[in-house]
Amino acid sequence: MHSLLAVLFTSLLAAFAAAQNSTLDPNSVPLSQRNAWCNAEQTNCPLLCGGLSFTGLNTCDGSSLNYQCTCNNGSSPDLAAYEDTLPSYICTQNKINCVLAHPNNANGQSACNTTYQCGTLAATNAPAGTSSSAMPSSTSASATVTSSSTATASTTAKSMALSFGQNYGAGIVAAGLMAALSVLL
Repeated sequence: MHSLLAVLFTSLLAAFAAAQNSTLDPNSVPLSQRNAWCNAEQTNCPLLCGGLSFTGLNTCDGSSLNYQCTCNNGSSPDLAAYEDTLPSYICTQNKINCVLAHPNNANGQSACNTTYQCGTLAATNAPAGTSSSAMPSSTSASATVTSSSTATASTTAKSMALSFGQNYGAGIVAAGLMAALSVLL
């Protein structure tokens, strides 16, 4: 029993970690959309560094989805925590692809919403100098998703469900893991 729970815990933890570092095949998204993502990325990088004069590297290539955002002090903002950054767009697209890959499967779609926890903070509300040297300064997307879609939730109920999963999914998973660990003890 204990080994089964340990395996379950490890599997959930690995899935959560994978979702935080997920990648996307750039060609699965139209170039015009990738370029728009890069424009937003390059707009938000200076905001997260504390201003344009505090920004070191700020590049983004829509063709490859390679980007760099570093501040003058050598640190990098935690881009994944913020909306309208390349990591948040990639995460959201992966979530959409995951949900679309599980049609008529509420459990599968729920797992997608729990797995993909995308940035929700607004860069415009970020305090000056929100950078962290623990984050990578550059990233490239690699091919891991084979299908694509630009579909978005069209009904209020779908949007609310997605928002609920995005906002509370990690907390629910953490509570479940704590409950499982308390059973072990």
